[in-house]
Amino acid sequence: MTYKKLDTSKIEYLIIHHTATPLNATYDFVKQIGVSRGFGDISYNFLITSNGEVHKGRPIDSVPAHCVAGGMNYKSLGIALTGDFTRISPTKEQLESLEDTIITLMAKYNIPKYKILSHCEVSGASTLCPGILKEWIIGFREDDIKNKLIRLIQKLIKR
Repeated sequence: MTYKKLDTSKIEYLIIHHTATPLNATYDFVKQIGVSRGFGDISYNFLITSNGEVHKGRPIDSVPAHCVAGGMNYKSLGIALTGDFTRISPTKEQLESLEDTIITLMAKYNIPKYKILSHCEVSGASTLCPGILKEWIIGFREDDIKNKLIRLIQKLIKR
């Protein structure tokens, strides 16, 4: 697959999504949705399945296809969790992996908490995505990140 290149120095946001699929959807299933919609591949840079497994999607240095509004495809990374959170809640495992992924990407790309957005929070986006996960994201931005970072470091040390 040939991708349009993304200038990684311009990455300044993380956009969080749900896939609007069954909670137990697989990476291949979500990728097929992106292909069938004409995106040529999975739309997101990361996909977190119901068991908390984090799958790499589109390469970081390639333009994703997760959020046209606000030009976000050119200045953000897209993280999606399988499920439809207008109907159900994400799993505990998904939320733990999402937190770890966000903290890691914030550090790597120097992204401040206020630039972690739900898809529906992007100006011009007309969507309910990611449903009730939006409240978790708001809480993440409001919480002290120090304790989250300590938890992640302890988890990494145990490996």
